[in-house]
Amino acid sequence: MAQVAGGTLDPAVPYWVEHFLYFPRRRWAEQAARQLRQIGYEVEVSESATEGSWLVLARCQMLPTEEDIDTVAEQLRELAAEYGGEYDGWGMDVRQ
Repeated sequence: MAQVAGGTLDPAVPYWVEHFLYFPRRRWAEQAARQLRQIGYEVEVSESATEGSWLVLARCQMLPTEEDIDTVAEQLRELAAEYGGEYDGWGMDVRQ
């Protein structure tokens, strides 16, 4: 985790991390997005590349530690499941 895609991360510096959640209905995506905004995420909802599916792109600044990312990923898996969706992972730009 200390090196990602050729970059070196400073575990003491917060990075922008993007999380990808998919939902079969727009209404469910919007409900999940509303809840994510309430807890401080920057959120975009859009049609996904897969027909009939909606993407919720949730961004937050966080420390790039394996433990922190695993904790957030588990929380987002639970949130996605609550609204009939699924969590599909995360990504980050290490060039920040």
